[in-house]
Amino acid sequence: MGSASDREERERAKLGEWGKHAGFGIQYAVTIGIFALIGWKLDGWLGTEPWLIIVMVFLGFIGATVSLVKQLPTSRPPAARKGSAPK
Repeated sequence: MGSASDREERERAKLGEWGKHAGFGIQYAVTIGIFALIGWKLDGWLGTEPWLIIVMVFLGFIGATVSLVKQLPTSRPPAARKGSAPK
């Protein structure tokens, strides 16, 4: 049976992993939102509604997905890491 400090350390590690993965989702949504905002502003400026917002949302989605795919292989759940024993 582990000590209280061991349990606290494991809980902190779990929260750190959760926070990192939540950050991926926030980054994904913000990237698409920024591209949509740029498209909306360009549509208003150029009078091309709704085409540039559609294109920019699509580009934001592609860019955010590529970024997410590049980041995820380096971020594994704690049980999948080398040297950790399954429970």
